[in-house]
Amino acid sequence: MAVATLIAFLSTAARAADSCTATALVNIPAGGMGYHAKKGEKIDAVTELVKSEGRTYYCSHGGGCLAAYVRVGEKNVKAIRLDNCYVDLAHPHADTDEIVYYVEIDRRRNSAATLRYDDIDNEFLAMGLAPPFAATAALAYIRRPTSACGRLARMALEGSPDARRRINSNKNACVAEASK
Repeated sequence: MAVATLIAFLSTAARAADSCTATALVNIPAGGMGYHAKKGEKIDAVTELVKSEGRTYYCSHGGGCLAAYVRVGEKNVKAIRLDNCYVDLAHPHADTDEIVYYVEIDRRRNSAATLRYDDIDNEFLAMGLAPPFAATAALAYIRRPTSACGRLARMALEGSPDARRRINSNKNACVAEASK
């Protein structure tokens, strides 16, 4: 199934919409994707809406994909509500088997702290950092600016190619801090 390949893709192609959250409106059974949610459950790091093989899914970074609609009785009903973001329908990414719509943060429905994190994470992603390294560096830059990772993140944001390279490796101050 094409969506199964998307799960692997998500680990390397996350967008800054990792701040996007959603709420399950009904119980969502596992179905073909193997992921499920209970009514009222919060879904973190929603990154995209995928249409594949006649089905529609919301996918989250590191959390797989959940059905956007489920059958309740004789009707298909909306299963997920986006809390603080929206689907960018104007810029779909079409593949042979699927169409992907990314989600974007709704700046009116987020706190200043969330927006600051999202903007800094975006900067790191634009530099080419892998999503987990970008997220760790953004958090260190904001929450622990005097730590080794925070200082490295600041140097990367100030344009140091060496700092970018160091953050984007498996052996650096940010990886050490994240594992604590």
